Amino acid sequence: MTKKYVLFVLLLTTTLLANAQYKKASFFTRNGKFWGLKTGVNIFSQGVSAAPTIALVSGRDRQKNRIWHWFDFEYVFGGNFKYKTVDAVTNTLPIDISGKVRGYGTIRYNWVVNFTGNENEDIKGKLFAKLAIEAVITNRVVTSATYSNGLIPQKDINYQSGSFGGDIGLGYKYKLNDNFQIFGVAGYRGFIQTGENKKKYDLIPNHPYINVGILLAKKSQDD
Repeated sequence: MTKKYVLFVLLLTTTLLANAQYKKASFFTRNGKFWGLKTGVNIFSQGVSAAPTIALVSGRDRQKNRIWHWFDFEYVFGGNFKYKTVDAVTNTLPIDISGKVRGYGTIRYNWVVNFTGNENEDIKGKLFAKLAIEAVITNRVVTSATYSNGLIPQKDINYQSGSFGGDIGLGYKYKLNDNFQIFGVAGYRGFIQTGENKKKYDLIPNHPYINVGILLAKKSQDD
């Protein structure tokens, strides 16, 4: 648990320094701040059901520059899980484990690069690539679990799934007008597991994801 909070503090410090850098660096000119909403799905594997997501987006685009950024404050809805293992004593007797989990929250920092610059305002659609780091701020809580027999499983549930990780993705944004943009992004997300957790069943396994959303931006002068 201590490691999780240390990683979260490091993530928060990184994002705060990034914000400060945007204000200090004269070689980065900026557009106004933006906020938005997005939704999507995390396509989990290993017997964990896919989960819909919803997120508040907040960030800053840059004027005449390909680099910009945003933060996600995301909620991932609950679902089901099911997997097979063997008993921990003989390592031969099969055990089926299934159950339900609640949703969880994450905070994510996305660093983005457009494939084309902002010099030509007539270009409304732009491809981009992103790299993100994130922290799971609430664990997935198991609300029910059923074992096919009373034996102790060799591979038990990891109750501290996915505390810190990152993702890569490709996306497309389209400017409807000076204040509104729509976007979509797809990629792959992974989490760091350490120690005994590597041997346990992960309720937030590494997974591909798909998101779509809208950004509401307001142009402003550099301050």
